[in-house]
Amino acid sequence: MLGVDPRTDGIAQRRVLLEVFAGSCQLSLAFRRAGAEIEAYDISLSEEQDFLEDEEFLERLHKDPPWEVVHFAPPGGETGNSALATKVALAVRMLYQRGHGFVIECAAADPFWKVEAISQLADELPGVDALGLDMTEFGAQASAQVQLLTNRGSWLASMSRALPRKP
Repeated sequence: MLGVDPRTDGIAQRRVLLEVFAGSCQLSLAFRRAGAEIEAYDISLSEEQDFLEDEEFLERLHKDPPWEVVHFAPPGGETGNSALATKVALAVRMLYQRGHGFVIECAAADPFWKVEAISQLADELPGVDALGLDMTEFGAQASAQVQLLTNRGSWLASMSRALPRKP
């Protein structure tokens, strides 16, 4: 089909992204502009979307039609919270067991990565990789060292290659 971008062809027919801890929703908006079905989840969007208090979150994640990737970006200042990290780890393990994609994104030096429930994931789940990157690779104006934990490393790499590079 003439004029169709193969990276986004058919994207509107799929549940592409669930962004948990969406904050400013920048990632969700970028996917929506590309025509993807997305859902942003954050307490700043609705009091009912309090990740720690939402007792039905994991059940909905299990029962609802799957997303291609669920992106978790825990908020700064909360990331050393073991209850939050444990619930993120439970969600990730469930997604992994069902063969669904996930990404956890957090500052590389954040204490979140030291919480045992999170630090064990890459060791215990084959095909899960920790990736370090600078957000300038994805268009950020200032350097920000981020660590990702994901079972979709090749998916993210293809997105990075698709972006124009600075000279």
